[in-house]
Amino acid sequence: MVFGFEQAMLLRGARIIRSPTTRRDITFWVSYCPPNSNLIRDFALPGIREAIASLDRVGRAIIYCCVRGVADKVGRALDAPVYHSQSSSVEEKA
Repeated sequence: MVFGFEQAMLLRGARIIRSPTTRRDITFWVSYCPPNSNLIRDFALPGIREAIASLDRVGRAIIYCCVRGVADKVGRALDAPVYHSQSSSVEEKA
């Protein structure tokens, strides 16, 4: 398992440390996008929509993206607000 992660992330000597999750109200998962798939349209959006549909009416979701452009595309497709690490003004954070 570590070797595959190292190879994918271009690392050497990586250690994976997994601690118990203490927040029972938080779920997370990591998925692999099949080759030759459109990352956003074919892979991310169907999974995100399915996860959102499974929430109760007061549930919330935070979707993290590694690339700002991907976050913008996902936000537009879901008609959802998007925040970046560079969002710094009071208006942007509100």
